[in-house]
This record gives sequence, structure tokens and C-alpha cells, in this order.
Amino acid sequence: MKEAFNVAEMPKEVHYKSFYRRICHEWPQLNYIVTTTDMKMIVTVMFRWDNLMYPCNKERDIVYYIVKTRSGTTKIYQQSFEDIMGNPEKSRKRVDKQLRILFPNSDIAPLNIEDIEDKLLDLNDLSHPTKFTFGVIYAKEDVLVDNDSAYFSNKEGSPQFDDFLQLIGTKVRLQGFERFAGGLDTKKNTTGQYSIHDRFRDAEIMYHVSTLLPSNDEDQIETKRYIGNNVVTIVFLDEKANQFSSKWLESKFLQIYIIVKKIQDKYMVNMIKHSFVPDFGPPFPNPPIFAAEELGLFLKEKSNNIINK
Repeated sequence: MKEAFNVAEMPKEVHYKSFYRRICHEWPQLNYIVTTTDMKMIVTVMFRWDNLMYPCNKERDIVYYIVKTRSGTTKIYQQSFEDIMGNPEKSRKRVDKQLRILFPNSDIAPLNIEDIEDKLLDLNDLSHPTKFTFGVIYAKEDVLVDNDSAYFSNKEGSPQFDDFLQLIGTKVRLQGFERFAGGLDTKKNTTGQYSIHDRFRDAEIMYHVSTLLPSNDEDQIETKRYIGNNVVTIVFLDEKANQFSSKWLESKFLQIYIIVKKIQDKYMVNMIKHSFVPDFGPPFPNPPIFAAEELGLFLKEKSNNIINK
């Protein structure tokens, strides 16, 4: 009777480049090349006494299988083993057996290369970006006609909008800014004097904010260009704005709109995405209402995950 491979794929919200970066030099690991009939994969097997992400039985060893394909797709699986920590030979035999269950009819060979951890870290960083740009649109009131310029013509926000911006990042002066600028001008202020920047885990985020980008013409072409070149845009609905339609914004790149509206001292969040965009975490609570201290982290998790998916 074939032994079952009792393994669970990690939730999509923890499929981060930072997962491997945080542990690559800290945990014992074994590396393999797995060749199937149609692809080659690098499988890194890492051991830890307790589970980094979620509570687990402390009397069992947690084993992580990080599977990376040539196309850059990464999946992380976890499994519990009993009594193998500190016993390399026992660990290797157990892992060899489990890999043949996970990848049947495949050629599995150890990957023994000098400084393998550093090389895999470089590969990991190449396949997972660490610098992101996201759009932010301030909707002062409802737009009832197909006039997307109305969204970008508001160059002054509101106290509620300013409070929201503080939840997702820090206002920085662009001139002389030396960190990731997301294509904004840091020399001559041609793209505005300020923007919103944040460092999230080991990544950097620069937001293209509609109210902070300059108004160069009636059609707001430059503002649309910066906002429209993002995959994810956050739309903040102010007090007089109650609806938003992605049909009012035309872009070849925008795939996801995250809609935020303040209700008293909390925030309601919804999402519009194209049909071809797969589901990704973290999931929305029911109802999708967030306290201020919860909102910033959720939005950064949600936005980053679609880029790293």
C-alpha cells in the first residue's frame, strides 16, 4: 500500500520572497533537483522545531518544502515529522522517501553546490520583486458620467484622506529622495514635491497618489499615466462618494481596484478585479470592516500578494 504524503500547502498569503530570505541562513536545509516529464524544479527542504507562521504541536518537527520552477512559480508546503531534529541521516532518509511520494515517477537528485544558500537567495530575489508601486486615487464625489479625468482633477484631499495616507506609508519629499522612487522625479519636482513611501517587510513601496501628482493639463494625462501603469490601485471614497466603477478608468495594466471608505472610526474595504485574476489572500473578513490599526497591514499584504503570486 502506497504511503500517503500528509503535507499541506501553505496559505497563499505567506508565499513571500521574505519567507526564504528570513530563514535561509538560520535553518538546516537540503536541496534537490527534481526532473519530471515536462519541467525541472529546485526543491529546498528546511527544518524547524516550531512553525514560523502558525501554531503547531511543539513535540513535532516542522519541515518546509519550497518548490521553485524555472518560470518563477513558488509553492511552500509544510509537514510534521516526529523526532528527526538533530539527526541529519535520519532527516535525509525521511525526506528522500517523502519527496518520491510528492513527485512520483520523477528523477530526484541532491543539489550539492558550494554556497548554495546564497545562490538560491539570489535566484529567489530575481523571481520575486522587492520594489512595488501602487496607485492611490482620491474620489471626492461620485462620478456619474464616463469622465475619468474627474477622478484625477482633485489635487487637494480631505482630512479623512490624509489620515488614510498615514496608514499606508510616510509622506516624503521627492527632491533628493535616495530610496526607491517608483519612477517619480527626485531631482526637479516634475512629478510633484511629495509622495507616500513605505518599507514593508524587506520590500519598498512607492505610491502614485492622484492628489500629489501635478496637474499638467485638463485631461490629467500625466497623472493617468502614473496611476494607470500600476497593477493595483487603491480608491479612497470620501464622504460624498459612494460608488466606483472600473469602467470609468481605462488602463491596459490595472487589474485590481481596492475600494476604501471611512465609516465613522472604521474602514469598509471592497475589491474589484478582472476575471482572469486568481483569488489571493489574505481573505476579506465578513463584514469587510477594519479598524485603523488593521487596515494598513491588510492593504499592503493584499497588494503585495498579487504581485508575488
